[in-house]
Amino acid sequence: MSPSINPVIHTLADAPAVIYVHLAAALTAVMIGSLVLVRRKGTASHKVMGRIWLASMLMAAVSSFAIQARGSLSWIHGFAILVFVAAPVGWHFAKVRNIRAHRITMVAMFVSLCMTGLFTLLPYRMLGQAVFGTEAQRPGPSSSAERTAPIRQPPVADHVQR
Repeated sequence: MSPSINPVIHTLADAPAVIYVHLAAALTAVMIGSLVLVRRKGTASHKVMGRIWLASMLMAAVSSFAIQARGSLSWIHGFAILVFVAAPVGWHFAKVRNIRAHRITMVAMFVSLCMTGLFTLLPYRMLGQAVFGTEAQRPGPSSSAERTAPIRQPPVADHVQR
């Protein structure tokens, strides 16, 4: 497995290539997935777009494991694991013509993609800051100095006995 990306990233310009790969795959999956959902099902174009969508989903899932903000996996990587499980299952349902199960599986993957995308737009995350132009901090202490500074006891007055 490739080493995780763990630098402090403040803008997309600071981002390593794997983030661009991940972002391109995820945005492609959102666009193609939206088209697949609204267009007629079972056609040749549905099948081609579905394959492109599935490949984009898998690329986004694979690349997500190289993006670790704190040097380890987070709960959001659970969506990538869902893709690894659901993609072959959904493909199988299409192949055996279990269309209802295929639809449920693929829609669940699309919804998880959209939910994950919304989580990345939170104002304290790199993509949220890039999109909204904010310098918002993660909830908690307002600066890195405050987060790492030792807790100091207030001074004790001379006349107070210890």
